Amino acid sequence: MGSWTIEDHLKAALNRLKTKNAELPCRENSLAITKIEEALMWLDHRTKDRQARGVEGTKED
Repeated sequence: MGSWTIEDHLKAALNRLKTKNAELPCRENSLAITKIEEALMWLDHRTKDRQARGVEGTKED
């Protein structure tokens, strides 16, 4: 198997939770889904910011 990013793991967990929540909906699953979606949004925000500053893929802040 290839290298997985944090985003890949979060997307897999999100997909699994959405499937389970469709079968057996509950508030806790829905909250976890929202938080994973929020985490993905912030990671995407970070990536876009780093790309705009020309430091994506480096150790620079």
